Amino acid sequence: MDVMQIFMLLFGIIGVILILVGVIVTMAHSKKRKRCSCEITGVISAQRICYDADTIHETCSGIYEYEYNGKTYHKNSFVSTRSSVEFGKEVKVLVNPNKPEECIVENWVGILTSCLFIGIGCVFLALAVLVFILM
Repeated sequence: MDVMQIFMLLFGIIGVILILVGVIVTMAHSKKRKRCSCEITGVISAQRICYDADTIHETCSGIYEYEYNGKTYHKNSFVSTRSSVEFGKEVKVLVNPNKPEECIVENWVGILTSCLFIGIGCVFLALAVLVFILM
């Protein structure tokens, strides 16, 4: 096997793996979206500050508060920012009516993650095909 064949094989394998991960993340998000069918309004009630000693930066993430059937729930955000969060900001929360502690707040995060995996996987696969064609 020469270098170009190894390159093609590795990029093809990496591309397929990334696409599969993207599809799996999409399916998992879709299943959770089906379970979390009740749309309510929540608010950003607090923030969590994390300090990264490696980069010497402070990041903030929101803590969401929502009420369902008279009980208050809190959900930590998976999205961090370098600026402070906007307290009191209303957000759309999708709640699982059978298990109210399960919810989706940042609906775009799962979609973005899937798109990134699938997109990068397609680039790797396209490079493998391009090398195959040029050989």
